[in-house]
Amino acid sequence: MKIIQIFFFTLIQIVIIIIICLLGLYFKLEVGDLATWVGGLGTIATLFFAFYQLHTERIATKENEKRTQAQKVAVWIDSENLQSEICYSIQNASESPVYQAIITLVGIQGAGPPRKGEDIDESYEYRVKLVTIPPGKFHTVSGSGGRGMSIEYGVEIAFTDANGNHWVRRSNGKLIEIKTNPLEFYNISLPVSWSNVLDEKPTDFI
Repeated sequence: MKIIQIFFFTLIQIVIIIIICLLGLYFKLEVGDLATWVGGLGTIATLFFAFYQLHTERIATKENEKRTQAQKVAVWIDSENLQSEICYSIQNASESPVYQAIITLVGIQGAGPPRKGEDIDESYEYRVKLVTIPPGKFHTVSGSGGRGMSIEYGVEIAFTDANGNHWVRRSNGKLIEIKTNPLEFYNISLPVSWSNVLDEKPTDFI
């Protein structure tokens, strides 16, 4: 990113110098006058670039701070049992809970469910709605419908962090900020039957 900024700044300086030289030729300015103009505008360009760089760095820092808690929340398929149920492991490595967490079984291969949770109908049964996820590692369980026709599953989680920001982590691990809370994101109507996380993995899972 900084290389691009330096290139852009250098290009602007070159363009400014060319414009000044052309104006100097047109108005028949002395070499000393041209040098003064180039030096003055070069200083202005340098100050502008410094301000721009500081501004972009502040934006990047603010964005990183905003994502701090969300980056520490993840879910993955832990194991399955003979009843076509899936046990998920949930990790909240932050120091605060996250809220309205919705875990959705999605497809990554074969004739399974869609690849994104928002493309799945509200009546989809392989979805877990957790009222909160405290700090720590926990578990939860949902059905899967089996693994016929080379189906491979993934899992995504949408949640609201402790600062009220909303996120979804896709089945490939990518973290994306969303504009609405998880219920609205998935078009889930009220009332909702919320569940609690499990402290221990159920004994009937491999």
